[in-house]
Amino acid sequence: MFDNYPSAYLLLLSSTIFLGIYLIAPIVGSWHMFCSIAVDVLKFSGTIVCMFFLLCAVIEAAHNLFLKNRHH
Repeated sequence: MFDNYPSAYLLLLSSTIFLGIYLIAPIVGSWHMFCSIAVDVLKFSGTIVCMFFLLCAVIEAAHNLFLKNRHH
């Protein structure tokens, strides 16, 4: 399935990494202030990356659906 939708694969991969960062944040944030700031930056950038790949996946799925309907 992911051969036709590489953006969906990247979305799942980045979402998994983002979820890992989000779950580790409370543990790491209590160690040191710098770690807390770094984790917050990673969470923000992870959110942006996930939203970008979600947008790409939706555009790619719509494009493939439109092309599939156009050929028939």
